[in-house]
Amino acid sequence: MELRIVLVGQRHWVRVLRDALIRTGEGRIFVRSVDIEALVPNSLSLFGDNADLLVRVGLRPGARTVRGQAFDLFWSVLCASNKKARVAYFWIGTDVMNAAADENCAKHTHFFRGAMKHLHIAGSQWLADELTAVGVSCRTLCFPGPLLDIPYVVPFPPQFTVLSYVPDNRFRFYGGHLLYDAAIQMPGVRFDILGGTGRWARLALPNMLFHGWVTDMVKYYNNACIVARVVEHDGLGATVQEGLLAGRHVIYTYPVPFCSHVKFGDYRELVAKIEELHHLYRHKKLEVNLPGRRYALAEWDPRTVATKLIACFEEYLESSVQPASALNAASSRGRRIPDGGATY
Repeated sequence: MELRIVLVGQRHWVRVLRDALIRTGEGRIFVRSVDIEALVPNSLSLFGDNADLLVRVGLRPGARTVRGQAFDLFWSVLCASNKKARVAYFWIGTDVMNAAADENCAKHTHFFRGAMKHLHIAGSQWLADELTAVGVSCRTLCFPGPLLDIPYVVPFPPQFTVLSYVPDNRFRFYGGHLLYDAAIQMPGVRFDILGGTGRWARLALPNMLFHGWVTDMVKYYNNACIVARVVEHDGLGATVQEGLLAGRHVIYTYPVPFCSHVKFGDYRELVAKIEELHHLYRHKKLEVNLPGRRYALAEWDPRTVATKLIACFEEYLESSVQPASALNAASSRGRRIPDGGATY
């Protein structure tokens, strides 16, 4: 079955999704992607595009901002001009959080309500639960992002180290203040922070090092014992997936198998979990997380994930019933498709 897909959404995510679908489609999946930043110069070419499927990535319907309303108008015209195409929404993270906030304030618009008749996909189970709470029936399929190639697990480093990602402009959202306070309480533990320079830190700490943007992520995973993703809201963080692939212990604010779950904002719980693992490390009883690595390899292999997503799209296009009930078998059936593909 040849499939022509148009992806529209946030720049990074539409490109990642496009590449994953093309790599897995063996020349029969044709994908065009347009990010919202480049929408104006590319929009005219999308109308009457003869696509089979229009997929909106990471941009919630019904946003009340000027940008959100303008995009909803564009999206409605695009859908009307591609009369044979079916429509899908891929929810990936903050879009879900904002939709839930609108629900709490009774701010949903007719664009949001009108989207309910289409296919909705959530990138994790907790995102699906949040969407269900605001009336969105959806499928749960992992976003097929590329993961680092970590071919084997190395032993823990000689110094007990916690690795985390904290960008400067959203340090509270990523739990930077919690990690900073933990570093004060645990001076014998090293904290490596990626993604920012730490300009938000009150004072420089000798055991908290900021590395900014790095290119060799595998080195930092190998130099860590724990990967901590203490984030206020998330889809499924790549550092969680790659931390497990590296055989590291992962602390996360969402329940994922072979990770330690802590509540966002619970500083004492975070410190207790780090101290528990540090105690095992000091007594040479902390083993690399091989069960977590096996789980990550089985669940998040990019080709397998993309294959399941293609199967989901095909089921949707072939069905004439409501999206949520039509796709119950799609993610489990997962027809395997060899590598390859093309853009159009």
